[in-house]
Amino acid sequence: MLRKNSCGEKISSRALGSALLLALALSGAACNQNGGGNSNTNGVTNASERMEGLPSGIGSAAATGREMTYQEPALTEVDTIVSNANPTSLVSRPVHLSDVKVQRVLSDQYLVVGPDNDHTVLVRLEKSRPGLKAGETVNVSGVIAQLGEDLARWNLDPENKKIAARYSIFVNAISGDQTGATK
Repeated sequence: MLRKNSCGEKISSRALGSALLLALALSGAACNQNGGGNSNTNGVTNASERMEGLPSGIGSAAATGREMTYQEPALTEVDTIVSNANPTSLVSRPVHLSDVKVQRVLSDQYLVVGPDNDHTVLVRLEKSRPGLKAGETVNVSGVIAQLGEDLARWNLDPENKKIAARYSIFVNAISGDQTGATK
């Protein structure tokens, strides 16, 4: 079917459809470059319209959530961590614990460390440390992370998962080296 454009020229329906699709595609690309979705007067996209974490990066918005605190001084004492009234406020803080006693070994990769059984922190080591025993001392460096649904994927038996579930945070350790024998 032929139609006339505004200049009186004849164009086919197929050409008209192609032109319409091209116009829609171009307007969609322009929206994506501007953050996509509707924005308020400050240019901020509504949270429900954000497409955070897209591999392509197109249409992504600034991440939301807790502010990173990794630039704050490292926590160096277990007591500083366990005495905090709001342990999750420590999430993303760096940790450097030296010569801390292993109170319990949950597996080759998961430990409970601290000066005594009443003052302990859960630690997930980046690499398995077979043969590590309760009573030995370790140096642990990492970042505080919030314990959540990922506990279900931790390779722990049911009894040790219950122990780990008592903690709201853990040290996600990038290093955990043995420093001393059983004390």
